[in-house]
Amino acid sequence: MKKITTVFLLASLLFATGCGSSSSTPEEVAEMFAMAMAEHDWETAKKVSTKETHQMIETMKQFAAAGASPREIVYENMNCEVDGNRTVCTYQVNGNTENLMLVKENDLWLVEEKKEMDI
Repeated sequence: MKKITTVFLLASLLFATGCGSSSSTPEEVAEMFAMAMAEHDWETAKKVSTKETHQMIETMKQFAAAGASPREIVYENMNCEVDGNRTVCTYQVNGNTENLMLVKENDLWLVEEKKEMDI
């Protein structure tokens, strides 16, 4: 059931973002990005991130091709602090605190990560 919920949430958010909807919240975008990265869904991760972040995603894609397998994540307590066109989202994933930086470009919230993430 949890996997179906994750897939449904990912599909719903992808549809909203893909249609150019500016109504996606920072929390929704951060959740979609985190799930896409954990599931090695590189195209979805790129759709909700800045062009600068795409380089980091490509690096992670290469690591995954070398043998890292997708993992199931359990995230909770998503909290985003908006400061104008920038947002920091903090959440717990498998017991660890993670942060994602987001920026608003053309009325869309996008993840802006320049460091490598765990896979």
